[in-house]
Amino acid sequence: MYNQTGRYIGSLVINGGREFGIKELTKYAKLIGMNVLRTAPYTFKQNKTPERIRGIILGMARLIIIKANLLEYLWDEAYKIAI
Repeated sequence: MYNQTGRYIGSLVINGGREFGIKELTKYAKLIGMNVLRTAPYTFKQNKTPERIRGIILGMARLIIIKANLLEYLWDEAYKIAI
């Protein structure tokens, strides 16, 4: 598998907490020969980057909801826009 710049991706490091629902991605990565490495679940030192990104995205979605005066049922759409 190659990224946008044409560099080969040999390993995939994923959060071991399973909150992202990544079974399909893991199966696909193994199928094409990538190394799949799992970090320990709920360990901030190992998971700080994904946890921080998730927090930033949630904060942006919350801001969209508040500033646009949207109803709570639009939370999913605000989250997608924030990404």
